[in-house]
Amino acid sequence: IAAVRLLVLAFLLFACSALADEWKTADYALLGGALTLLAIDYRQTVEIAKTQTYYEKNPILGEHPSRGEIDRYFAAAVLGTAGISWLLPAQQRRYFLGGLVFIEAIIVIRNHRFGIRAEF
Repeated sequence: IAAVRLLVLAFLLFACSALADEWKTADYALLGGALTLLAIDYRQTVEIAKTQTYYEKNPILGEHPSRGEIDRYFAAAVLGTAGISWLLPAQQRRYFLGGLVFIEAIIVIRNHRFGIRAEF
């Protein structure tokens, strides 16, 4: 349920981002990719929290975050990503979102290689 709420919120913010200066197809694709990877990272983090086999490497969350801490962190990450994207001029927005996609992709792939799956 929390993941669904997070995704709904992300897509609402995604729709609101159309109000900013000249959003092109690449901008929407980068924001969609960033939010999708954040959602996958969120599910993987929830899986990490369910077990003592793995620990979280995010220094903000700590090694064994609670579900509430995870929910709040990723809600803030999604809101922050959409908000910052909306405020940035086009070129800086693409750098920001491209960098976020790159970093999140590395995190998601690393977690997957450790056997941490993201089930929805």
